[in-house]
Amino acid sequence: MTESPPPVIERLEVPPSCIHLAASDKDFFPGLLESQSGEGMNARYDILFAAPLQTRVAYNADQLIDLLTVIDQQPSSKPSKLPFEHGWLVYFSYEAVNCWQPKLSLPPQQVLAAAILCAGAVVIDRVTQTAFISGQSQQVVDAIKNRIKRLNTGVLVHNTYYLKQLESAQLFHRGIETCQQYIRRGDIYQANLSRQWLYHSQDSNPSAAGLFARLKKTNPAPFAALFQYREWAIVSSSPERLFNVNNGCVSTRPIAGTHPRGHNSKADRLQIKRLISDDKEQAEHIMLVDLERNDIGRVCEPGSVQVNELMVVETYPHVHHIVSNVQGRLRTDVGLSAVIKALFPGGTITGCPKIRCMQIIAEIEQRPRGAYTGSIGYINHQGQSDFNILIRTLSLQGTMVQFNAGAGIVHDSDAHRETEETEHKAQGMIRALNG
Repeated sequence: MTESPPPVIERLEVPPSCIHLAASDKDFFPGLLESQSGEGMNARYDILFAAPLQTRVAYNADQLIDLLTVIDQQPSSKPSKLPFEHGWLVYFSYEAVNCWQPKLSLPPQQVLAAAILCAGAVVIDRVTQTAFISGQSQQVVDAIKNRIKRLNTGVLVHNTYYLKQLESAQLFHRGIETCQQYIRRGDIYQANLSRQWLYHSQDSNPSAAGLFARLKKTNPAPFAALFQYREWAIVSSSPERLFNVNNGCVSTRPIAGTHPRGHNSKADRLQIKRLISDDKEQAEHIMLVDLERNDIGRVCEPGSVQVNELMVVETYPHVHHIVSNVQGRLRTDVGLSAVIKALFPGGTITGCPKIRCMQIIAEIEQRPRGAYTGSIGYINHQGQSDFNILIRTLSLQGTMVQFNAGAGIVHDSDAHRETEETEHKAQGMIRALNG
């Protein structure tokens, strides 16, 4: 990889409002990653992407292959001062996997992927309470500073949304029954099925940044993301990391196992106890951790893959989740496109075995997932990267908004309980849309 010149980095005395900057000029500030919940490195940095140099949008397989070639890098072991200094902001729809998995034939999706090359960024470190501007040049840094100086931090636009369509519980139950028939036949062990909600706004140009501000309040999460491009946008408050590449290592953080929050502290502790002792949840989680170990092992040095966190409980505003962390040392011949192909989409939102599950999901759901269970992340100029899994995610197209919520189906799943799980997961998004 050709060494890029060192970036220009300046510290800001006062951290700016990244969401107001994103709302002020979506062409100059096309994306924002925020950490609104959690502890430690998983919830440390906010990154506002700035000063786009070029944008690549893939509508077909050839364009997606070209996009992967352009963004591909050999990750450097040289540490960066910041997690992102300049580089690519990237989005993959769920259907992007069609382009490198010949056994799949998923429903067509208009935008398969998009990548925006950004010359700079604003980075806020939540641990040290410091903020920085980074850019390829002093000119880029000055352009960002000028926009911060002119920023009006007034009230963000909050649009009104109305429910237009919701997939019925009865239809979801039939999908669960079909899935369980495949499980009994031995095709799969588990699959993640989803339901879809569709909303619309009477406002002609609803604000994606305004909706993001509401979602991060109703459903704070460590891997929240805003991606803005022309007439469409993605607003996500995801709790789940797909992968992180840093200092020659790759890690993935699967979530599998969900219980709703209790109505008080005593009930909440009881729900955690029930979750962690639930045989179904334990078996499902271990199976998916094994799947992730297999996926990550395809790009790692033999013997380097390990599970350094196993079945810890993370608590969010509406649910408790069981989470693990799998990591390994990347082979020296592996570029980022190989990591993406090995790990995308995440096994926790497809099932096991992954390819057969995706075929069955497509048969049952009968529609493209689009952003749902896709991914948004960044690739720094030195190859460090971090990508989420797009769950708890709203897709905006003009005045329309859609989102999905899913549940993992196994042989003894109760249809009513799994339907309730989708509704618990949807609560933060519904509250954000209802204002």
